[in-house]
Amino acid sequence: MVLMKLGAWMAGLVGIVAPVSTAEAVATQTAQLKLMTFNVRNLHGDDGTVNSWDNRKDRAVSVINSFGPDIVGMQEAYSAQIDYFVTHLNGNYQSLGTSRYGNKTDEYSNIVY
Repeated sequence: MVLMKLGAWMAGLVGIVAPVSTAEAVATQTAQLKLMTFNVRNLHGDDGTVNSWDNRKDRAVSVINSFGPDIVGMQEAYSAQIDYFVTHLNGNYQSLGTSRYGNKTDEYSNIVY
């Protein structure tokens, strides 16, 4: 667009009338965005068993880190779990979302990015 305007200006400046090309070079760029969804499984389920959050949290972080996603959609996560992920995942992740009832004590469906 700038070249078209410059070309028209120059043509007017020297008194030459010439067609100005409307074709513009388009730079193409590709980018990869890694997305992941992860059902965290709620904080209180299976307390005292091998499937309790305390027994799963480091494995969960390891799994997510192994994929290195840019964005993770999380289901059934409580705020304490989300905070754990944000603190322990490789990279500078943040969280966005709210619980299903808009409070801080219920399950969230959030994204970590």
